[in-house]
This record gives sequence, structure tokens and C-alpha cells, in this order.
Amino acid sequence: MKALLCTVLIFLPGCLTIVQHPVQSKIVSYDGNEQNSGVIASTLTGYKVTSHFRDRYNALIEIYGNAKLEDKSPIFTPNLTKDKGLTANSDGSYKMTKQAMMWMVQMSEMQRRGFKPSI
Repeated sequence: MKALLCTVLIFLPGCLTIVQHPVQSKIVSYDGNEQNSGVIASTLTGYKVTSHFRDRYNALIEIYGNAKLEDKSPIFTPNLTKDKGLTANSDGSYKMTKQAMMWMVQMSEMQRRGFKPSI
């Protein structure tokens, strides 16, 4: 009986499945030396963002800008193009429209969830 109990206790932990939960960030990431995730300010008409934020936005547009769902319907209508909704400011930052920020949030969430679009 002791041998059976010892065998069960030795092999039982190997049968358990450990599920890792995704990391949920609770703080804003750094962009350069500032902890603002690239968003400098929010205005009535949109946002003031850094050039690094613009680079991330355009990288997501490369992946999702003209992508389609499984049923071949476009994710964004019309397709997104580089710098859509962005205007350069004289200080090197960019003005981003509210709509462009919504696209950024949507594309970031698709990337976080591992969504692979069909093109």
C-alpha cells in the first residue's frame, strides 16, 4: 500500500497542467526617458504623439492596413495607409486624429491576441 501511495505521489505532479496567464501590464511603457507610451498630450481634436509612436503605428499598418478577415471582407474600409490620420508638427512630434488612435488601439489588440490576417 505504501509503495502504491509513493508511486502516486511521485507521478501525480507530472500529470498536472500548469496554465500561464498572459501578463497584463498595469503601467504605461516608456518612450525614450518619458513614461508616456508615446502619447504626449490629448486635445479636443486628437493626440500629440512621438515619432516612436508613429513608427509603431505605421508598423501595425504594414501588417493590418489592407488585411482581410477569413470571409475576405476588409478589416478597415478604406484600407489604411502609412501616416493615415497623422500630421507632422514643427517640433518633431505628430498630431494624431481620434479616429487614427482608434485604429491604433484596434490593431494593437489584434497583435496582442496573435491575430493573423489573410491578405
